[in-house]
Amino acid sequence: ELGADLKFLDGRISLGATYYQNKIDGAILAVAVPASTGYTNQWANAAVLSNKGYELDFNVAVVKNDKLTWNIYGNVGSNKNLVESLSGVGNVFLAGFTGSSSRAVEGHQMGALWGGKWERNEDGSLKLDANGFPQQAAEEGVIGDPNPTWRGGFGTNLTFKGITMNLLFEAC
Repeated sequence: ELGADLKFLDGRISLGATYYQNKIDGAILAVAVPASTGYTNQWANAAVLSNKGYELDFNVAVVKNDKLTWNIYGNVGSNKNLVESLSGVGNVFLAGFTGSSSRAVEGHQMGALWGGKWERNEDGSLKLDANGFPQQAAEEGVIGDPNPTWRGGFGTNLTFKGITMNLLFEAC
């Protein structure tokens, strides 16, 4: 992890920046086992995960005196994670229902959306039957990623005679 916190004008302006990167070896997941064992899954140190990302933030004290304080602040950040290994298992069910679920899948971000897929032509378009309906693929697979590419917020707070009001907008 590498970061910096900077303050200017007697602390009225502050800036922060952080970049991080880490690897988790042995994340605990419930891995499916053959039903002949008498169980359906076993908790194991089965996953290797990697994370990398950044965080940036700022705060500006626009007005600062005995009666009134007005700040403007914001932040933005991004985290990319990757399931690097699942100890020989292609995917691990995390949550959801039959037909669609959240899973740990090798080569994808944690929590990838899993479900039924559609047959595709070589150009990527849907393969249609004689009646014009799409054809369901024989196997399920990753159909999406619920993880945001970034998250951020922007806000302001105002304090007057001991009463504080805060307004915050968030996006991802």
